[in-house]
Amino acid sequence: MSRNLTLIDEIDVNLAEKLKDVEIFTIDDLARSNIEILETIPGIEHNFAEQIIAKATEFLKEKERPVREKKIDITSKYSMKTTAQRASEEKEK
Repeated sequence: MSRNLTLIDEIDVNLAEKLKDVEIFTIDDLARSNIEILETIPGIEHNFAEQIIAKATEFLKEKERPVREKKIDITSKYSMKTTAQRASEEKEK
């Protein structure tokens, strides 16, 4: 799956280019990578490597969540009757 690395807040275009040098092309690649590989990139320390891997993993989890978690049923009572019809029926009760 192709997901632009710069969608992660901590990753700018320059860092994305450096990640490509170690075969990390997508957010998926970053989430599956390990700290030791990232530490081979000049300027990336252990804590930052942990942080961006965690951010990539969290990004992917967020994208897996369904857009609509709860199904809302619409009954014919509300979808088929006009407001005037509903008001009239409620007065009769």
